[in-house]
Amino acid sequence: MAKKIRKTRAKKTAKSQGCLHRWPGGVPSGWLDALAGAVAAFRAGRRWPTRCWNPPTTAYILAESVRYGGIKRSWVDMEDMAPEVPRAVVAAEDANFCLHWGFDMAAIREAIDQGGTRGASTLTQQTVKNVFLWQGRSWPRKALEALMTPAVELVWTKRRTLEIYLNVAEFGKGVFGIEAAAQHYFGVSQGTERRVLAFCCGPNPTRKERKFRATSGFANVRADRRRRRHDRRRRSRRLFPRLNATRGAAITRSNRGAAMTRLYHVPLSPFCRKVRLTLAEKKVEVELAEERYWEQSPEFLRRNPAAKVPVLKIDGRLLSESQAICEYLEETIPEPRLMPRDPEGRCEVRRLCAWFDDKFHQEVTSKLLYERVNKKIMGQGYPESRNVKSGAQKIKYHLDYLSGLLDQRRWLAGNEMTLADFTAAAHLSSLDYISDVDWNRSQNVKDWYAKIKSRPAFRSILADQVPGFPPPAHYADLDF
Repeated sequence: MAKKIRKTRAKKTAKSQGCLHRWPGGVPSGWLDALAGAVAAFRAGRRWPTRCWNPPTTAYILAESVRYGGIKRSWVDMEDMAPEVPRAVVAAEDANFCLHWGFDMAAIREAIDQGGTRGASTLTQQTVKNVFLWQGRSWPRKALEALMTPAVELVWTKRRTLEIYLNVAEFGKGVFGIEAAAQHYFGVSQGTERRVLAFCCGPNPTRKERKFRATSGFANVRADRRRRRHDRRRRSRRLFPRLNATRGAAITRSNRGAAMTRLYHVPLSPFCRKVRLTLAEKKVEVELAEERYWEQSPEFLRRNPAAKVPVLKIDGRLLSESQAICEYLEETIPEPRLMPRDPEGRCEVRRLCAWFDDKFHQEVTSKLLYERVNKKIMGQGYPESRNVKSGAQKIKYHLDYLSGLLDQRRWLAGNEMTLADFTAAAHLSSLDYISDVDWNRSQNVKDWYAKIKSRPAFRSILADQVPGFPPPAHYADLDF
């Protein structure tokens, strides 16, 4: 009888183990098989779009193709891209791309704290907008974008999202994708010159629709004028496309000889920025070559025995010293004018250029920028607090001096923008990159800088990135 009972219990135990082979947590093996199958299907689904589907076009690309009569675009797989390209894009556009789930909540909170004057879209959100939705700021588009972003994060891998973004993002008028941008701006494939492409992938501060925000009655009047001027230009481009195309062709013909111009520079050098602003204002296409001038290489010493930047190669000539270069450009490319016609006006412009290139640089720029940034890049030790304090104190005097000038004038040297404004903006923008300019000290100076910062010539300056020294959030913001 006892043997029969033991056999019955053994059969029940074996039966229960066959049905419910349990883990320590007590999960049935059938459920585990179903879960494993779901995970495998999910992973296969995330890989499927990577292998089988590349967006042939988007609604925005089609619209721009109709608008410009054709666009430049060429698809390139992630495996064929230079590794610096995706790294540069992530660093410039969405540093937390690999950490968030489609929304960067810290960036959203920061944007809300700043009054909504800057965006907080992640690369995933931008990809959703570029591929599935339309451009422009509107609540319906933002709502759809918020609904679709988690779905894209669920279906596509981070690598796939970045690959699609790099192939559909707009890098210029009618230029879509990193390969087309490399061909358009540098005449090379995206995998050929990696340093150039890392620069190309910097943040794009241009905006399709500008907003003009003012803080005073006088500033409101000026903002209204800028808004009306901006609207007139947009209507002109829509109503007279042929006239605008002819005007653009004339500009291209006038500067054809300067198309292969090369500038040896350092991104944060105010003297190099002064020349870059002048070249951009005169619509001269230039190739930027970053030069480590402090190493005094024999090749660079042959270009400029003084071992200083900027050095401009134009029309087969090598020009050095920023003021000399800018005056050469003013004489050879007279339009648009950056020097007044009258002798007194030219004298005042040269006086202010010397003020910033000599006095301001010696008292402020060299004390702040050199100590905080250049020393570390050149490997010359640590900043000296005495020099930093001196520069921080002296800049207050110079900002007050600028405020006094702008109380009497529309621009620094008179009622027209001149080379003096570009010289001052070049120095202040270099210091603004390291957050050493107190814009709240003078509303006049802030309004003046906002005007000059919003010019198209300033776009490449706002796109500068120095490894190890990220710019502050307001640096590239036109409504800072």
